[in-house]
Amino acid sequence: IEEPTDAHPHLLSTNSNTTTITSTTSTTTTSTTEPTEPTESIQASKYVEHTWSEISANNNVESSVWPPHLTKPAFEPVPTFSQLAAKTIAIESRRKSSTPNTAKRRASSAPAVRVTPASFLFGQQLGEGAYGRVVHAKRKDTNKEFAVKVMEKNFIKREKKVAFVLQEKNILSKLTHRNIVKLYFSFTDADNLYMVMDLCYGELLHYINHRSAMREEEGIKGGAQENAALSLKETQFYIAEITEGLEFLHTHHIVHRDLKPENILLDYVGHVKIADFGTALDETKDEAKGGGNIEFCGTAQYVSPEVLEDRPANKGCDLWALGCIV
Repeated sequence: IEEPTDAHPHLLSTNSNTTTITSTTSTTTTSTTEPTEPTESIQASKYVEHTWSEISANNNVESSVWPPHLTKPAFEPVPTFSQLAAKTIAIESRRKSSTPNTAKRRASSAPAVRVTPASFLFGQQLGEGAYGRVVHAKRKDTNKEFAVKVMEKNFIKREKKVAFVLQEKNILSKLTHRNIVKLYFSFTDADNLYMVMDLCYGELLHYINHRSAMREEEGIKGGAQENAALSLKETQFYIAEITEGLEFLHTHHIVHRDLKPENILLDYVGHVKIADFGTALDETKDEAKGGGNIEFCGTAQYVSPEVLEDRPANKGCDLWALGCIV
């Protein structure tokens, strides 16, 4: 995988008036593979506003809210709710019609593929966090691209981060949702641990910085919008998708505890992916241990009052952070 010669100028924009952005570094699964440069006509055009009814009219919203500086890849459209429901009904019907023996034969006939570091071509580093780095990788047999989180065993043991790594792996292994980053494989070698996850375009923070710079260039001053990075419609869209991801997490008794723009990724069709579950709390396991987890986790700008007062974290901590993002 060749490294790009220059980073996209829009994603390097850091001039922002918004008060909801921090400069903390976190391990994220983002891709810096850049689309082609936008044409002058696209650069000159202004962002097209849409009503909320237009955005929420169907589930295929990548055409409604799409950053004008990005080149949309040729991906299949996101299925509508009716299509998803029909597919779910068909799968459930096949499941009920199959007997345990047929299911066992189907499973035994599937070829077992052992995934190792040798199964991938590793490219440039995409990000770096507290106890690991994220690199761009391509699987050799399928040519599919991923973001791979690489963690050194000795460093994890020395910093006593083993429990956090296992916790993130266990949580991501049982979660599947369109607004949560997906874990495909996890494996190890003599020196490192590897977690293969979704490859995303970039952080929500990058887009916030870009939009803030655009508003400054347009000369928006005075009034309630002077320090705003995104428009109301854009904010509604992204907060709605973050809320859907949080609702799924909380339904499965998972508290993220470090929700912030750096840990919210955008995929290649513009949808949100919540990432970085290294400090997440599984309430079911916490209750089994007696509860009362008061360990300080998170970023200062987004930490809720109860955590600052050394009280146990709960689902409300994520909602507080969501309000700080707004």
